[in-house]
Amino acid sequence: MSDKNYRGRSNQFTGTKGESFATNWLKNQGYFIKDRNWRHGRLEIDIIAQKNGTFHFVEVKTVTSERYGLGEEKINKEKIKRMLLAASHYLRLSHWHGSFQFDVLAILIDAGGPEYCLFEDVWP
Repeated sequence: MSDKNYRGRSNQFTGTKGESFATNWLKNQGYFIKDRNWRHGRLEIDIIAQKNGTFHFVEVKTVTSERYGLGEEKINKEKIKRMLLAASHYLRLSHWHGSFQFDVLAILIDAGGPEYCLFEDVWP
């Protein structure tokens, strides 16, 4: 297996593990998980949760080291654009007319266990 394929699978495993940690952490913070890995065509939202009458579209970024940057630093303009578009489809399909926001949950998984940093209401 090439190094590129190994890294891709390793990153996918880390991402999946991070989303599981994120789901449990959000539940413990009082969020109700509505959907996970919701897709519309090629668009995806990691977690859609609800708390206090607000939908939360949550992008989860997980890293196993700060060597190459923090999780929240890995979100680019294209990702934001795609997430906004996916959320608009979700809101239309679910007929939701209440409040919503976009959050980023950055997770560092290292020997000390997972560390969570939630950035709330990050995009318009």
